[in-house]
Amino acid sequence: MRHGPAKPHASSHGVRRHRHNRCETMPQKVVIVGAGLAGSILAAELAQTFDVTVVELAQQNGNLAVPLTDLSQPAGLSPHVGSGPGGTSALWNNGLIELEDDDYASWPISRQELLPYVARAYPLLSGVSREAVTSCYDELRQIHVDRGIPQEMIGNGLFYPQRRRNLWQSLRLAERPIRFITGRARRLLIDNGRVTGLVFEDDVGRPHQISADHVILSAGGLSTPLVVQATEKAFSLSSLEAAGRHYIDHPMGMIAKVKLQSRFYDIWNFRQRRIAGALQTPIVIRDQSGLKISVFLRPASVVSHGDRRDRVQSVLVNLRNAPFKLSALAALAGSRDDIRDLLSFKLGLQLPTDYYVLRLVASEVPDTHRSVYRDEKTDGIVRDWRITEGYLEKLSSLLQQLLDKLGGIVVESRFFDQWGKNLHSAAHHSGTCRMSQSEEDGVCDSTCQIFGISNAYICDGSTLPSTGYANTGLTIAALALRLSDHLKQQAA
Repeated sequence: MRHGPAKPHASSHGVRRHRHNRCETMPQKVVIVGAGLAGSILAAELAQTFDVTVVELAQQNGNLAVPLTDLSQPAGLSPHVGSGPGGTSALWNNGLIELEDDDYASWPISRQELLPYVARAYPLLSGVSREAVTSCYDELRQIHVDRGIPQEMIGNGLFYPQRRRNLWQSLRLAERPIRFITGRARRLLIDNGRVTGLVFEDDVGRPHQISADHVILSAGGLSTPLVVQATEKAFSLSSLEAAGRHYIDHPMGMIAKVKLQSRFYDIWNFRQRRIAGALQTPIVIRDQSGLKISVFLRPASVVSHGDRRDRVQSVLVNLRNAPFKLSALAALAGSRDDIRDLLSFKLGLQLPTDYYVLRLVASEVPDTHRSVYRDEKTDGIVRDWRITEGYLEKLSSLLQQLLDKLGGIVVESRFFDQWGKNLHSAAHHSGTCRMSQSEEDGVCDSTCQIFGISNAYICDGSTLPSTGYANTGLTIAALALRLSDHLKQQAA
């Protein structure tokens, strides 16, 4: 394995050779751009069949190593994009949730086709099986029904493994025959509709080229479209015009406080030893267009109007990656609700209360305008994420319907002032190189192959045509496993 920038000549490529019956053959070269969740899984799965090189922005984990400018709606999470081995899996405890049947309506593949890979992804991301998680969730779902939540309003469970997993480390990729190059991918090299390599820059901006039989872009929903856009510009490929469009995220935030007559404080964070983690239950409602919102019940203290919770933020967000930061610790000391969260997640203590904060996580309809593109001034990334007044009106209507459907268990409720203005990104950057039936509304096909380039692929959040109402990591991992199988079958 090699660290640091590669030299721009062929001898630096470090080809491995396998001998079979005195005949020497060289495995095909696969270049993976990005060492995040998908890139780590792809590297682990392909390393025994292919000569694998991973090109990653940084050698150490941290915030995105290039400038990022947020237009319109701010991100709200820090950091909301990571770089280094493991990517954002090194920064956040990935919540696992399965897409629902109707979420696949805009996909060129079905839920049943992806489900076997979803099952394979559970142990990789959590160490436990899908069967164990779904068994626990069936039990939790029935408890919610018994306590007054209509069954049709209970969504798929969100599973948080007790321990955060940096995929690069947990898959022990540093010990595998994988070449690691630090650099920023710029564009693909194309000849007669086939990729021949990758242009990248090292950490001081010097350009290099690396040859490849296959290239997989797994740099994430904000970085991958920039590589595709630069390739489109260099080679005049109209099939790549959709790159950077159809962006979706999950608007989220604390939006209201309710008093309930049923008890939920003891099950909101349903800890189970047999799955080494906790399950949370979303309460879901949807409109006829397919827009869905979910709310999670977060136990809260009794507060009056004008409480700090109207800021629609939790100090725990900043504490996760800076546990010894004095300002964050001081803010935690003044927040009873966040202390309650901490006691539940770390110690399993559930303190009695009748009051709950509603944490909203909503789906989005893809926006066809180009939301992600290169910043010409800073050579960074521009993210133009928009939440329109019309969208907020739909959310408000659905939220009121949700409270009405909960009926008698809601004793009182109060929406926070300006809750719609304070929604922030869930950092699930998706859809910018979406998988589709044709190049008119996407960048890659049902096998993740880029339209117009026979041996180039995309596998990360950018490929997701829709994301439902919560975390995308499980779906991305399933797509990485599926693409790995596809490439190994081709090689065989």
